[in-house]
Amino acid sequence: MKKLFLILIYFSLSFSQERTDTVMSTYYDWQMASHMRQRIYYDPGYGVHVIATVSYQRVPSDRNVYYNFFDERLNMWVYGQQGVPVFPFWAGYGVLDINPNTHDAYCVAHFRVGLNLCLAIGSITSPLEPCTIKVENYDLLWPVLGITNNGWFHIIASKGSSGSQYYDVCYIRMREWRYPEEPILIAPRQGEPIACLGETYGLFTSKGSNKVIVFWTELGNSGTDSGAYRISFNGGDTWSEVIPFPFPEIFTPGSETLPEVSFVYGFFDREDNPNFVICYTPNINGQKYKLPVEIWHFKPGRNPELVRICRRSADTLAGSIGIGAIFAGRPTIGQEPQTGILYVSWEEFDSLNYEPLTGKLRADILVSYSLDNGLTWSEPERITRPDQTSKRYPCLAPIVDEQNNLWITYLADLIAGFYVQGEDPGSLNPVIVKKLRILPQAINESKFSYHKSKRFYSKTAIYDVNGKNINERNLNSKGVYFLVDTKDKKVKKKIIIFK
Repeated sequence: MKKLFLILIYFSLSFSQERTDTVMSTYYDWQMASHMRQRIYYDPGYGVHVIATVSYQRVPSDRNVYYNFFDERLNMWVYGQQGVPVFPFWAGYGVLDINPNTHDAYCVAHFRVGLNLCLAIGSITSPLEPCTIKVENYDLLWPVLGITNNGWFHIIASKGSSGSQYYDVCYIRMREWRYPEEPILIAPRQGEPIACLGETYGLFTSKGSNKVIVFWTELGNSGTDSGAYRISFNGGDTWSEVIPFPFPEIFTPGSETLPEVSFVYGFFDREDNPNFVICYTPNINGQKYKLPVEIWHFKPGRNPELVRICRRSADTLAGSIGIGAIFAGRPTIGQEPQTGILYVSWEEFDSLNYEPLTGKLRADILVSYSLDNGLTWSEPERITRPDQTSKRYPCLAPIVDEQNNLWITYLADLIAGFYVQGEDPGSLNPVIVKKLRILPQAINESKFSYHKSKRFYSKTAIYDVNGKNINERNLNSKGVYFLVDTKDKKVKKKIIIFK
């Protein structure tokens, strides 16, 4: 009868501040109105790309998308603390992505030509001239960019006539540089179920295949806000039907309080599966509230598909949260490719730290991680310190680098509130990139053994690092595994190393 010996190591992760750099500065503090868009990307073996909407003048006539690059070989930011403009003309609200084959960085933004807004794609790291996309007599604005494994460009943007209250959400594909295809309607129009409102949409693509996902929400709708997505498995040739986002049973189910979808972000993980991070807020008798906030991880096809990351709230607020935000929002997600550990970051307002000049609360940035493919999540950890700045619009690079570092960018607003929206007198705010070293910390260790002819206690199960249920009778190889309490469906933070 064979006996199996196990070592259980209880551990957690912590974050060490490796470096904090100013990579550009801007008076233009209104970086976006809804969901976070990709602003930073770590390209293994090359370095870190980052962008932001920048104006170095108080009156933003010089507004542009600025770019900077951290060269791993030189261990420095190539464009210092100023960055460089992406476009040779006025532009704004840029979104970044990388061609996985050429490793060139690209940025999409909108700009004005005559009476209409058009789109421009800038090839940041290659000599290609910017590509302009326009539709006669219509505006194209608030674009989002993604590039698939085959090098095709995928864009989602708003299309409408100037001055129109509502815009259609359209998908534009470009398989060859400077030859965009005609825009096609990709989301429901106003008056149809789960219709998108304004710029409340997003897009993300796979770097390992040609999958594309577009998603949208009813953020700001008069009723209870919902959201949905569509997926293409063939680079935009065909699309699925509209798939609504699920709603968890939260905020007193069965009462007059209903959950509604707020901020959403997504990416494809190392197994090429889509992952979403969704913020839910309460709607009480038609009234929308900014807190409490529940942040959930949604992975279609997993059991369960929805897992709560955290619930964030405060009993009292010393100031106001302000427009275009909730108490904890704008999440982004990334992954360490070797271990599969997932990380989620978001902005969260400090209930006691406020700006006396504007009465607005200041925000900090928090991070949570999952060791088990998103089945359970750590307690959130604050990675910035409360001070006289408000850390807004955090974006986590989707890939953790080979040295186990997280890269995250954000705006350090020197006066909480939006100058562009008339809430403060304006300040030249640094755009920060923070490099965080991930440090595993052993908490406790214990040993036990059991006969392979006997089963574990019936209320436990074993999962591997990919979240797959493993039969303990087949545990014949070394590896990292997790012991799950099946009673409460929670994974205990344990590593089981089989010898």
